[in-house]
Amino acid sequence: AAFQASTLNGVKFNGANLTGAVFTHSTLNFVDFTSADLRAADLTGANLNSPVWAGATCPDGNPADAAGCASHLTPLPGAAAPAQPTQTPPAATTEPTTAAPTVALPPPATKAPPAPPADPAAPPAPSVFNVPARGTYSCATSTVTINGAVSRLHLVGQCNVVIVNGVGSNVEVDAASRIIVNAANADVVYHNGAQVIVNGRGSDAHRV
Repeated sequence: AAFQASTLNGVKFNGANLTGAVFTHSTLNFVDFTSADLRAADLTGANLNSPVWAGATCPDGNPADAAGCASHLTPLPGAAAPAQPTQTPPAATTEPTTAAPTVALPPPATKAPPAPPADPAAPPAPSVFNVPARGTYSCATSTVTINGAVSRLHLVGQCNVVIVNGVGSNVEVDAASRIIVNAANADVVYHNGAQVIVNGRGSDAHRV
């Protein structure tokens, strides 16, 4: 199943076989994945608002836990996508063959732009902000968790996972692989194609 760049509101996939489904860069609002099989599903760049994961099998093959599939959205190398149907080659014809035209090869694919460099003047961010915090910090740990309410933070450099639990916080993220917003009334701005999950009521995360 392919849902690239789609907006799905309240869709119920209860018990559905979604192995290898493509949800890249889609917005999924209140989608119900109860008991669905999402192994090898691709949710790269998807914006998930209050999804239901009860009993689901996550893209990495693990069952949904207390946090749903929030930590299991990256398919593991061993998670195989569904097999593609085999096509029967066309039958040979008796018509005389002609020389194939010369086809110019496409240029080699360009590499993805490198992650933005961390600001050398910014102090490294701790793994957990437990009190309200303000300022600019460099991503120096794999996961940064913001628990302090009404925090005002700018995370520079390449982050792995950013988790926002502080109510009413405003966070700007230069680059991250995944952003999870659990806090209510939080506002998150990010600058790359991060995988975003918004669980907090009244919260918003958007790319600029």
